[in-house]
Amino acid sequence: MAVQKVRQNYHDGTGFNVLHYETQAKQVKILDDSGNITSNIEESLLKGKYIEDLDLDTVKATGIYRVKGGLNLPSGMDSSKVYMMFVTAVENEDESSLVRQEFYDHVNLNLHERSIEGPVVTPWLNAGKSTLDRISAAEQSINKIYNTIQDLRTDIDTNSSGIFENKSDISTIFDKLSTHNHDSRYLKLSGGSLKGETSISNNTSFSGKNTSGVSLNLAKINGTNQVVIGDGGAKLLLDADVGDVSIRNQVGDTFPIFHMGNMGSGSKMDADKLDGVEGNQYARLDKENFFKQNIRLDEGKSVFIKAEEGVSRPGGLYFRSGDNAPRGRIRPTEDGDIELAAGEDNVLGLTVLKNGDTQTWHDHILNAKDRQVALRFKLNDKDKGAGFYMNNGSKQVGFYDWEFGGRLFSSDREDQMVKFDNAIKIQGHQVSIQRSAPSGASDGDIWFSI
Repeated sequence: MAVQKVRQNYHDGTGFNVLHYETQAKQVKILDDSGNITSNIEESLLKGKYIEDLDLDTVKATGIYRVKGGLNLPSGMDSSKVYMMFVTAVENEDESSLVRQEFYDHVNLNLHERSIEGPVVTPWLNAGKSTLDRISAAEQSINKIYNTIQDLRTDIDTNSSGIFENKSDISTIFDKLSTHNHDSRYLKLSGGSLKGETSISNNTSFSGKNTSGVSLNLAKINGTNQVVIGDGGAKLLLDADVGDVSIRNQVGDTFPIFHMGNMGSGSKMDADKLDGVEGNQYARLDKENFFKQNIRLDEGKSVFIKAEEGVSRPGGLYFRSGDNAPRGRIRPTEDGDIELAAGEDNVLGLTVLKNGDTQTWHDHILNAKDRQVALRFKLNDKDKGAGFYMNNGSKQVGFYDWEFGGRLFSSDREDQMVKFDNAIKIQGHQVSIQRSAPSGASDGDIWFSI
């Protein structure tokens, strides 16, 4: 939609004056060169314009943006998160555009920036915190390497004479190891027993091979310091005397592991609980239940209220206050109507009859406090309808046809008058109040010339 530029004048009795308006920032529109709305002041300069799955190479208008996903973002950005981007655009002397984009990564505290000059897009430059961290870390590494080199030079100068002396000793030891028959201090590949504590590296398995020669995990300490026993590719069998298996906590208390072999009497299982919850906390089918939390039905499921066998009237929904006072109900009748009642006395306000009609003994109140309200009558599903309305601005009550866009009459609550927008007919004769004679007049019609 193109926005037209307009200036309004009014005459104060002496001459024409220009009207000036105050408005909100979001009402001030930003137009492109063709006069089309692209944004508003509040979105572009205050709250940030939201863009999703857009090529950032095409974002060249000055403003603040909230960016989610899209193309040509700085590397490493999470497409599910919203980032801030600031764009400043100016015009070169040759009338081409010069754009500066700043992209703020609030997750890693990095700032990325680049320029777009005409059709030329430069790569993103990381000008944020991580660059300084890498420079600092590199300086520290260089200093460590330099100190290590200095230490090595000192050791070489000190021990250069000993190197040649140890070379002969190393050769002798190598000869002894190649011919040595290991004694009881070493574990053989077959047989032997360990006499002290033995450990393996973290997240390294102590494994065994299955009948096909495939290695399976027996036990290990994983990367999150959990003890893992068994392998996901094989069944786990625990051997224990009479199936008595227990676990022990850090203070030495032991607790039995329940299984099908030790359930029932004598198993010490807490039989009155389910998932650690007392039995009286569960709903029962044979008694009235008092729920203390919301009841939700997901996946399109329904609630069915059925009468007992031989009874035609099922139960209803009753609403009560904290002190058990009635506040309303929804209840069917024996004939199949639905009654809606309210208040402590359950005053019947509306009945939905089984044939689809609604019936009430009280007023229908349409409150026009915040918006215009209406009562429409429609000929079919596609018809927009015609009927009565009350406008919260003009305070009018009138009759309007939404299908054909015409108002038949309205009432002025200030002067208590009924106003007709068009000619009216009384007992088949038309009454017209207009300057020129109405066309198609017939006998009995009345025309008031003004």
